Amino acid sequence: MTGHVFIALTGNDARTADTVNPANPRPANAHGHILRMIPPASDHGADVFTWRVFILCGDPANPADGAQFHPDTSAEGWFVEPDNIAFDPSGRLWVCSGGPGPRNHDGLWVMDVHGLRAGLPRLFYAPPIQSECCSPAFTPDGQTMFLAIQHPAERADGASTALTGWPDFKPGQPPRPSLIAISRTAS
Repeated sequence: MTGHVFIALTGNDARTADTVNPANPRPANAHGHILRMIPPASDHGADVFTWRVFILCGDPANPADGAQFHPDTSAEGWFVEPDNIAFDPSGRLWVCSGGPGPRNHDGLWVMDVHGLRAGLPRLFYAPPIQSECCSPAFTPDGQTMFLAIQHPAERADGASTALTGWPDFKPGQPPRPSLIAISRTAS
């Protein structure tokens, strides 16, 4: 809708201070960030774009993180490790986080990309604990979103320490990845 290009940079905790640059402003960037690239006259084949950091992820209450979110971001509204992104038909940005952050789960966040609420993340969906959501995709009418739930219990040491039985929740059945559909109902 805007012609802008958004890039999710999940993180690079091996970045050293001598390799910091305006597009990668933090050394040891474990939390990641999102860049917004703006092509001249919406020419995506151009050699030069203007750009800016859209979000620097991390805990806004921790000065060491250097996080930069919308000023109205709540204590529960921030995230780390932006991993997968998509746009819905209305032009909102959807971000799947690739790191559990403060809640011991990843999440799916939604935010506007222009206007007064641009960059204000809101948690829309939390996948099962010890799993990650990815690859949001929308039907053309925007009424249904498909979302992959990957590697549930991957962070567990074994079946006995798995904190989820997703998606079957049956004894003896191991957790497994799946695809879910989230649909809007008429109100």
